[in-house]
Amino acid sequence: MFVPELEGKREQPIEFSNVLHVPDLHSNLLPVLYLTRNKLFSVIILETVMSFIHSKAILFTAQVNSLNCAYLEGITSSSASPIINSALTSSTLPMDASLWHRRLCHHHYRGIECIMSQQLISGLGNSLKLTPDPICEPCLSGKMHTNPFPHSESQTSCPLELVHSDLHGPLPVRTHSGYHYWVSFIDHYT
Repeated sequence: MFVPELEGKREQPIEFSNVLHVPDLHSNLLPVLYLTRNKLFSVIILETVMSFIHSKAILFTAQVNSLNCAYLEGITSSSASPIINSALTSSTLPMDASLWHRRLCHHHYRGIECIMSQQLISGLGNSLKLTPDPICEPCLSGKMHTNPFPHSESQTSCPLELVHSDLHGPLPVRTHSGYHYWVSFIDHYT
């Protein structure tokens, strides 16, 4: 629950539902483009103030500092209020186990089930679809393995006598210079 302050006066609380809220995090992120594109908010920026407008009324503002970072004016509150305006969801993804699998750094699904059953994350609920995504590319890549190189009896006595090299690529995105591959050289002696 966010209680905005306009011109030094506390206004009606606004509930941002289906968002991640970390009370001890010193900076929170507000999806401004999502609010304008999907929740019919208008945003007006005048010098150092951002105004968030909905239904022709300013609901809350943010102060822009010298580093071009904007901070909402108001406080977060855990108490409920009978009058609640809703900015609604900030995520377009379904709230399912696959989403939490990705958000929790590809944590295993049994662990996510344990987190849900022990209610370790507030607002997660017990209604998540726990069917794992059969193809999670980062998980598959992380579990890939290669056979070890055969043991070598060769010894080197000086730098550059034996150099190992490996060609990597193609990279999914070109480098700044436009390359798709890179090569590594490792001197066995050094």
